Amino acid sequence: MKVLRLLLFSLLFLSFLQVKAQNNDILIVSDNEYYKVSQFENILKEEISKLLSSRFQSEILNADYTQLSDYKLQKFAQNSQLTITIGEKSLKSIIPFIKDKPIIAVKFPWDEFNFQLPEKCFQIDIPFDFVGDLNEFTSAFNLDKVFIVQQESDIRIKELINKKISGKGINYEFIRIDQLSLLPDSLKVGCYFLPITQFSLIEKELDILNKKRIPSMVIHDLSSLDAGITICKLPQTSKDVLAKTIAINVLKILEKKEIESADDIQSDQYSMYINMRSIRQINKYPKPEYFFNATLVNITDFPSDTLYSLENIILKTLENNPKFNISKADIKIADIERKKAYKKFLPQVNAGLSEVLLSDNLAEASMGQKGTSTLSAVASYNQILFNEKALAQITIKKIQKENAQLANNREYLDLVVDASQAYYSLLFAKTNLTIQNEHIKRVRQNLEIAIVQHAIGETSISIVNRWKSELSISQMAINEAMTMTQSAIYKLNEIMNQSLTSPFTVTEELNTNMLTFYDDIVLILQNVEKSRYFADFIIQKSNENLPEFKQIENAIKSQERLNKSYTQNAFMPTIAINAYAGDVLDRQGVTPIPNLPIPNPPDDLTWNASFSLSIPIFDSQRRSNAQLTKIQIDKLQEQEQLIHNQIELATRSTIEKLRASYFDIQLSESAMNSAKENFNIAQRAYKEGTLSAIQLLDVQEVVVKTEQKLAIAKYQFILQHIGLERLIGKYYFISDKEEFDDFIKEFNTFLIVNN
Repeated sequence: MKVLRLLLFSLLFLSFLQVKAQNNDILIVSDNEYYKVSQFENILKEEISKLLSSRFQSEILNADYTQLSDYKLQKFAQNSQLTITIGEKSLKSIIPFIKDKPIIAVKFPWDEFNFQLPEKCFQIDIPFDFVGDLNEFTSAFNLDKVFIVQQESDIRIKELINKKISGKGINYEFIRIDQLSLLPDSLKVGCYFLPITQFSLIEKELDILNKKRIPSMVIHDLSSLDAGITICKLPQTSKDVLAKTIAINVLKILEKKEIESADDIQSDQYSMYINMRSIRQINKYPKPEYFFNATLVNITDFPSDTLYSLENIILKTLENNPKFNISKADIKIADIERKKAYKKFLPQVNAGLSEVLLSDNLAEASMGQKGTSTLSAVASYNQILFNEKALAQITIKKIQKENAQLANNREYLDLVVDASQAYYSLLFAKTNLTIQNEHIKRVRQNLEIAIVQHAIGETSISIVNRWKSELSISQMAINEAMTMTQSAIYKLNEIMNQSLTSPFTVTEELNTNMLTFYDDIVLILQNVEKSRYFADFIIQKSNENLPEFKQIENAIKSQERLNKSYTQNAFMPTIAINAYAGDVLDRQGVTPIPNLPIPNPPDDLTWNASFSLSIPIFDSQRRSNAQLTKIQIDKLQEQEQLIHNQIELATRSTIEKLRASYFDIQLSESAMNSAKENFNIAQRAYKEGTLSAIQLLDVQEVVVKTEQKLAIAKYQFILQHIGLERLIGKYYFISDKEEFDDFIKEFNTFLIVNN
């Protein structure tokens, strides 16, 4: 037994010595000037470590040739079994320190490698399809000319590109970054950027391009999208495939096997990224197939100098909305009608001049009483002192004016709900758009994993096609989300009564924290009994504040006054006074007959006055009208009770829905966090080959569903709370927090009194 243990220990010791003997440190020297390798190096290290872990013990060291002295670089190279260089300058910097050790040299299209390469230098070319890229870019935006943008003029790169695209029918011209501002405004030109050291340093230049409505494109650099580039094309060889290729070749070199080039592993695959902020700014969209095959970046960013908050939107709605302006005009009309009713009791005074011309025959026939020309001044005075119908109309017109003001208040309450709902619908649509965009990014990641796995024989083409199918379905979902977002923008513009295409930006995100008093409401909703008392309190406030109740009350008062008028009209008189005065100012052509004793017509002032009192003896419609008003009163009272019932139902239902939405928010957040954590685990397992694509897809769909459920719960909670305040008849979510605090204090007092 002791001998067996000794033998086993010896075998383990020899195995350990063998592993130590196979220790292979690997040095990565990167050229950061043209390639953002920080993320790529991590992918590369992960791929090499995963591939070598079962066979070799190795340490991977990163080094930037621009940051190291020759001594340190030499020391690293001497201690490493294998060196990987990325870029021409990196390779040139390491060659003096390499004797007989192998090098994997990643070559860019602008790298020439026109120096003596070591014997064991294995070259991997990164393919660039300048002709295809430029043709694709030109076709996508229907361009007449493409400006190829360099950071600085480089004759070597110009010659290389000229060789590739000369004679291919592409109208192009080289330009430096500092010349971009000189480009004319045009819809027919675009800019194709060669690698730039740091795109964030040229954001102003890119902003100029976007304002000039000039689309732009770059290869390899995702950071360019945040700076303002329109399209970024990222070949797969620059990420997973290239990392996988290098890792496989590292293994083959260490195992003394023949290596392969990047072209042997799906080098024609690429990812397209579209910057929606730039697209919306240049207002020029590429062909639809570009969107089908692209990942959309800054998808919820709508660039505009006009920034709206909810308060801005409500103010503009109340200022411009036709419904609100119509209701304000109704108040003015009702006020004029009220004044007209009063004026029936004001005196009616008329004054004027009249001249009567008669023929000689008529003047003679009047026997001296009329002349051929008579000029007179006349005046009349009429005034109603008492009339029951007129008094009733004064009261009714006053009530109608008050109802017009109540209708205006009601329109205000409804418009605030409409504007808020449209605003939060836009925030919800943007949230859903972000969710769908994140989902499609995950699908693309999984598709890339499947493509790489298929390329090295780890999975079948059916899995690749499965992810492609899911990508198309996801694209349909994101198209629907974009349509929903644009429709929400149209709706907001319509409510504000401005052009439907007017651009604006909202920076807020859908969140219950937007309600500053969210915590106060939650404390009420968490307690079932307290929430029911809260419903009673809201119903009481509704009875006090809602214009609907006051309008019904006024309508009943109006009918009661009419009924009183019809009832009293049988014995209530109409009292009026009338007066008339006339004076002949001039009379000409009087022909009296002397033989007849007829006096001359009077030339002095003549007048008369009367006082009238009339009582209606019989009015065939009075009794019918009185009966009709009684029926109307009964009807209005029933309507009042109906509104009370509806308000109570709406209040209690809304509070129950608020409670449900609050708990939905809590549960959805928990479910979403668990789903995201589960997805990360599942995606790693899928990448390692221990989980099927169908299983990963199920996990991924759960993430989307929980994210959507959380957004819906927040959206519903906010709208239901606004609806509850509509039932109160006062909005606290757009007022100062102190007002809501007073409201809560009032509720607490109500709770003490009624509990």
